[in-house]
Amino acid sequence: MFLTVSQSPNLEELRAHIWGFLTSYEAGVGATLPESRKLVILDDVWTRESLDQLMFENIPGTTTLVVSRSKLADSRVTYDVELLNEHEATALFCLSVFNQKLVPSGFSQSLVKQVIGLL
Repeated sequence: MFLTVSQSPNLEELRAHIWGFLTSYEAGVGATLPESRKLVILDDVWTRESLDQLMFENIPGTTTLVVSRSKLADSRVTYDVELLNEHEATALFCLSVFNQKLVPSGFSQSLVKQVIGLL
């Protein structure tokens, strides 16, 4: 499951969605957890408070990956990732959107740079 949290998330809705994913249905009350492995990715987490409200600890077989621009205190394992350079960012964007590493002819190079945040 992949969720973007953002600066002003609806934490109750996100928490219910995560719980539904973890229990394989949306009824959070009285649910039993299935025996399976699940990965929850929380992207764009801005505050430790948001993270605390979205974490479900001690659920066997569940791993949570948190992506944040902020250093969130008390993290168990942290990987600092360097920003992509212009060439890498453009190639990744084009691969995702156009299924090729370069901006195709007919598309604006400057528009691509705006989308990936280089302008």
